[in-house]
Amino acid sequence: SQESGVRSQESGVRSQESDQDHEPLISVLVPVYNVEKYLNKCIESIINQTYKNLEIILVDDGSPDKCPQICDDWTKKDPRIKVIHKQNGGLYSARNTGLDNAHGKFIYFIDSDDYMKLDTIKILYDLIEKYDADISTGYFQCIDENGNNLDRVKINFTSEIEIFSRDEAFQRMKTDLRFIVTWAKLYKSYIFQNLRYPKCTIHEDEFLAHRRLGKANKIVATSQKLYMYLIRGNSLMSEVRRGFSVQHFNEIIEFNLDRYEYFTKLKNYDMAEWCINCICSGICSELSRVSYLKHRKLFNKSLIICVRLLMKSKSLKLKIKQPLRIFKHVMKNIIKDLLHKLN
Repeated sequence: SQESGVRSQESGVRSQESDQDHEPLISVLVPVYNVEKYLNKCIESIINQTYKNLEIILVDDGSPDKCPQICDDWTKKDPRIKVIHKQNGGLYSARNTGLDNAHGKFIYFIDSDDYMKLDTIKILYDLIEKYDADISTGYFQCIDENGNNLDRVKINFTSEIEIFSRDEAFQRMKTDLRFIVTWAKLYKSYIFQNLRYPKCTIHEDEFLAHRRLGKANKIVATSQKLYMYLIRGNSLMSEVRRGFSVQHFNEIIEFNLDRYEYFTKLKNYDMAEWCINCICSGICSELSRVSYLKHRKLFNKSLIICVRLLMKSKSLKLKIKQPLRIFKHVMKNIIKDLLHKLN
């Protein structure tokens, strides 16, 4: 009876190993830079995933802190971890390096100051298999450095699981951040064939969102919050939110222009109109934060682009509404500047 119990346990272990052997390899790509305080928690959430057949690629992007040593130490603890040390090139460069060295049939990105629930990859993989999708995504929860929930808006989902065609996913880009960000998704690796992140400083996700979705036939989404997104006070995006950045402003114009050209080629004119609207909104948003007179060359350049696109627009409403909206913001900004000088 005791021998029978031992044989049963051995059989169970062999069965688990067999299941793992049949799991396709998933590459988890982790760009690493200046996150020594958070990196261990991120890596722990990866190595303890219930889905085990992982290739974990840590891309040290020339981090000036202890991250390079932390990465190397982890290779001694888990053979699935590979470390690539490179000169600092920015997030886009680190992601591309990870993609260039990935061997998995699926790709998953996680930022090195974030972490995920332990069944995240298993859930996303099962969704792709069950619904024959090319991309699966969960929702994310914004947290502070103490782990406190920062989500202020309750998301109302139509159902726990939603299936989207390519064009339906494009439409969701307008309102659902899940369809913009790179992280918190599982991709079939072919999505990134001949697709890499362009050189940029801030808006890596926005530059490639439409092209990633455009290569998928079907996207499946769950309302489960699987990814913990850390909001740090000293992060690059936090700095951008606090003040005006020429680079940030230029990239808003650039990625929306790229989207506009992409959707126009697809003859998806509704999305092309949305891109024009985003450019106009971006201009108005920055005008509310910075002096037009001080940066008039920059704003005038973007306004010329905006006018050219509006002339091509098929929407009479857009042609009337957006110029009036921009004119209102410019005049309000100039008057504010003049009053400030008088005082």
